[in-house]
Amino acid sequence: MGDSDAGLVARTRAGDGSAFDELVRKHQRTVYRLAYRLLGSPDDAGDATQETFLRAYEKLPRFRADGNFRNWLLTIATNHCMSYRRYRRRRVMEPLDETVRGEPPDWAPSAPAGPARLAEGKEELRRLREAIAQLPPRQQAAITLFTLEDQSIAGVAQIMRCSQGTVKATIHRARENLRRTLGMEEGTSRKIGPSPSLPERI
Repeated sequence: MGDSDAGLVARTRAGDGSAFDELVRKHQRTVYRLAYRLLGSPDDAGDATQETFLRAYEKLPRFRADGNFRNWLLTIATNHCMSYRRYRRRRVMEPLDETVRGEPPDWAPSAPAGPARLAEGKEELRRLREAIAQLPPRQQAAITLFTLEDQSIAGVAQIMRCSQGTVKATIHRARENLRRTLGMEEGTSRKIGPSPSLPERI
């Protein structure tokens, strides 16, 4: 199996500690990015990333050999971050340069050149991030996974361990809440990431 996730999992189960180190190297940026988007703080995201891999290592004997290891990790990370927000009730907002690379967020709408428009675009992004952070934990997780992490409806359902219908309803409620929070009109809601797979575009 080479260095596939399945091969690395099998080697880890056989006692090869370096194989799990390789799994961490392969997936830590993905887990960190999701945790950052759900928690809004680099320190909290770093702690959540470490906790995710600790839990994954402990639960590895229960991981199905034919499963999707990346999505399994995202399930652990999502559950941890939702619990953290639910019980600690912390919403730490950080500057918009959220990615590990320090590049603009990949979900940010491009702004026309010019100081005024650039400032307006940054303000819109700040308001959007704040609005997403105010959503209930499950709504925030669903819309973050679907819109920002580019997961399919089926992928979100697998990660959140619910039906696809529940995911669609949760994303729909999240978008409605974001519209109300941001005072969005129908024609300006494209920034939230419409998809023809949903029953309603926004």
